[in-house]
Amino acid sequence: MPKPDLNYEYLFQNMPVAQMVTRHRVIVDCSEAFARMFRLQRSELLQHNVRFLYPTQTDFEMSGERVQRILAAQGQFMDSRMMRRASGELFWVEVEGYTENRTDPYAEAFWVFHEARTQESAEAPSRVLATPSGVARGAMTARERDVAALLIQNLTAKEIGKALGISHRTVEIHRSRLLKKFNADNTRALIGNLLL
Repeated sequence: MPKPDLNYEYLFQNMPVAQMVTRHRVIVDCSEAFARMFRLQRSELLQHNVRFLYPTQTDFEMSGERVQRILAAQGQFMDSRMMRRASGELFWVEVEGYTENRTDPYAEAFWVFHEARTQESAEAPSRVLATPSGVARGAMTARERDVAALLIQNLTAKEIGKALGISHRTVEIHRSRLLKKFNADNTRALIGNLLL
């Protein structure tokens, strides 16, 4: 049977899935869906380090070290994390990563991103995530995600309340629930767990 004449580059770029290929954490290719997720054009992403997609430099470094260890051990990785769109807006994604080179996992890696669903909107069972924090993220409500995103930006309860149009007391209730879900003793520990 003759091999079908397929344009794999076109298929990759136009697949309705947010995906990218990196070499040493530099984006060498990505789908249009990936670019849309981050509110950018494909050309604005290519040949750029993935650092600018993370909320902070610390998050980029810590996540990078942790993911590299997992990829080296297993060849694949999955978790849920906060990322940053071009506008600076923080949002939650579920990330899957794959590499064939376990001795140098970042030499070339393939990544698939899904915008994380909230507990209320999930119609199907959640994915199994790689960390306890990942499981907690999967159980967050939409409002808890909103509050978490603003806590990471070091806003006070009053500032968060104003930004979300809710009272600062309601913000404190959500923060308290997040502390419990993430088994954190204080807001600083919570933010650390959110960024892992």
